[in-house]
Amino acid sequence: MSLQSIINPSDVKIVSASALEVKGKTLIFGNTLYQISNIAILELIDLTETYAVRVPELLWIVLVIIAIFTAASSFQELQRLGFLIILVIGFIFLIYPRTRVREKYGLAIYTNAGTKTAISSSDSVFIKKAIIALYEVINSEVTNRNVYINFDNRTISENKSISIGTNIGSSVVSGTVGGDVASMIN
Repeated sequence: MSLQSIINPSDVKIVSASALEVKGKTLIFGNTLYQISNIAILELIDLTETYAVRVPELLWIVLVIIAIFTAASSFQELQRLGFLIILVIGFIFLIYPRTRVREKYGLAIYTNAGTKTAISSSDSVFIKKAIIALYEVINSEVTNRNVYINFDNRTISENKSISIGTNIGSSVVSGTVGGDVASMIN
């Protein structure tokens, strides 16, 4: 999978945060606060790592020495065992992976000030869901949204509770209401 990225992943500061939280107009993770209006780009970036796997040299040296001594032996059974060991070593050498891949992705946050930060996760589908949830917060007319995105449990939740202050005995309209409430009553 090749992801076209606006942000160069090598320029991004990778942060290992377990959760993002939106409280009102602020995005919070770890010890970092971002004002929602200052977020310029939210992007899924590919942080997949490929690294070389070293074969234990001592193991190979011991096996090759054993194979040579048994193949050069005067006993037929030991010669067969030596050739069998050589075949097994050759087969292992052919199928043993020389590189391993660790799939990792990031939710990159690019601010108007040029700050580039990413939260890493191995689940690209969840990061896409988190980007959509943050998109909805950024483009929402409601300014007091409380959204919690947990990368460990891969959950997105929103606190939709309302708090009523001193207006006891008055009408309460909860939820997202658009337009004029009085014009909706017949």
